Amino acid sequence: MPCIPHFCASAVSHSQPASGKTVKIDIASVYNAASAPVKGTKKFAELVEQRANGTIKVNVFPNGQLGSEREPVVLAWAWISLIALHLMKNVQ
Repeated sequence: MPCIPHFCASAVSHSQPASGKTVKIDIASVYNAASAPVKGTKKFAELVEQRANGTIKVNVFPNGQLGSEREPVVLAWAWISLIALHLMKNVQ
């Protein structure tokens, strides 16, 4: 689960699409909806959805709706750790 660089408190989650399914991306921010970072993220969401022809849906959650700054960062580190462990198991 990658973090969005310009948000210190953002996280992205996704699900793998089956044939004909839509990929859902949730982006969380502690900033308010009127802030420049959230406005930029909403524009990003609009462009992604437009260019993906409905195969990707981006949900933006401002105002800490999905938690404080700590939760997304901890979750991102957990994903990074899992990926690192998976990659290391193949190293001899």
